[in-house]
Amino acid sequence: MKTDFNHCESIYWVFTQLCNDKCDHCYNNSGPYGARISEEDCMAIIDNLPDKIDRIILSGGEPLADKKLLYSILDRLKERYKGESQIMLQTNGDLLNEQILDKLIEKGVSRFDIAS
Repeated sequence: MKTDFNHCESIYWVFTQLCNDKCDHCYNNSGPYGARISEEDCMAIIDNLPDKIDRIILSGGEPLADKKLLYSILDRLKERYKGESQIMLQTNGDLLNEQILDKLIEKGVSRFDIAS
């Protein structure tokens, strides 16, 4: 059986440890001063992903704590995968509102996992 390294079923990407909360139960040391990755590094990561991914899960920290970076990531994923990958967002839900929810859906997010 030949392994297809250009196709991946699922990628779970913690792209930030920045978060609006500081929960005692947090398993990845996230909080208001959590570590962040540059937009340039995020774009390089996306450029190095396999050509076909069935599902991409974006997580943190709290992805919505850095909306600008999240939106840039979503724009690049949408451009690269043209809607052929399911994009999921894992969030604590604290920063969601109707306007942000509409924008995330517009940018290609089709599933929201709320964990708090």
